[in-house]
Amino acid sequence: MRDGRYGRQGRLAAPASGVRARGGLLVLALAIGCFGSAAHCLHSVLRFLPRTAAAARPTDASVVAEREREAILSLVREHRRQAGDAWRQTLAEAVYLEAREADMDPLLVAAMVATESSFKSRIVSKAGAVGLMQLRPFVARDVALRGAVEWTGPETLNQPEVNVRLGILYFRELLERFDGDPHAALTAYNYGPTRVHEQIRDGRFEGSDYARRILDLYEELRGRRDTSQVPRSI
Repeated sequence: MRDGRYGRQGRLAAPASGVRARGGLLVLALAIGCFGSAAHCLHSVLRFLPRTAAAARPTDASVVAEREREAILSLVREHRRQAGDAWRQTLAEAVYLEAREADMDPLLVAAMVATESSFKSRIVSKAGAVGLMQLRPFVARDVALRGAVEWTGPETLNQPEVNVRLGILYFRELLERFDGDPHAALTAYNYGPTRVHEQIRDGRFEGSDYARRILDLYEELRGRRDTSQVPRSI
């Protein structure tokens, strides 16, 4: 991954309740699809509209928080079946709290972590990306500098909460760089922003399976939260 410029909050911040949340979801649907073909755009809008129309999500903040925590913990348990439950709860809380602190939807961050690392906090990829959010040390160092996060060397990325914090900051930078489009920002998180920028400039950008996997999982987690259908037996 390559670094971008740190900017203001993108469109995938933690949702508000009521009309704002439903309106924001439609904006998200439009943003996801409209860098690609017209059919892709229409598909994205239609995929998100049924949940918007249903307006099934709970409105009480404490209920929403509890259900989000449950959904994230269930996802951690699915990926880390052999880990102790205390550690799994630590990982889930790191994702939830860091996302809330950054005003980013914790379910989206959880979907990113699940896709990037399966919640393995010390995993290192062949490309040298480290930890939960799979950040390369040189990218993380620059993001830490811009975001005023203490950096003590590559080992910093082994701390779950700091890794998630830096990953969120970097993703927000990409949202800013790509005009708030989550599909482009997620693709850039995986492929690098230069490659995505070139594809958009040349009219070749069609998104990525990586971004679609994350957004599909994000939608699934939203469904778990909104209907309280959270697996408890793992």
